[in-house]
Amino acid sequence: MHTLLSWKIIACAVGIFVAGGITGGVVGKAVSDARIKYPPSRSDYAGRMFSKLQEMLELTPEQERTIKPIVDETSAQLRTIQLATMNQAADILSESNTLIASELTPTQQKKLREMERERRERMKKWGRERSSDDRKDHKESDRDGDGKKKEKDRDGD
Repeated sequence: MHTLLSWKIIACAVGIFVAGGITGGVVGKAVSDARIKYPPSRSDYAGRMFSKLQEMLELTPEQERTIKPIVDETSAQLRTIQLATMNQAADILSESNTLIASELTPTQQKKLREMERERRERMKKWGRERSSDDRKDHKESDRDGDGKKKEKDRDGD
């Protein structure tokens, strides 16, 4: 009886361990896939970058005021590069599909055109989501800490 109880306890412990490993793997894969599929928006990147600088360098309020615009500009430049790279990748994929299509049957060519159309739709949707994030970020950056619109000075800043 004692041996049977020991095996039940061991089996339960192993079962819990295996279930935890599977759950961790599934959750980790989902998070990883989401990060690849939807990279952080400009504000996410700028916010994380600025937060890390604040935390690691213990910035003074004056330093924060002068460094934040630098981080925002860097983020905008990176966004421009990201969009240009996406457009280049889309062009390369389209050229590749044109070459591939010449080797396919008419039925396969039709499927390839459908795959290309779906890819373009995903990219348009992703671009709209990113643009929406950027518009929202821009609106939020025009507000002060209390949510009120910032007053523009004579130079337009």
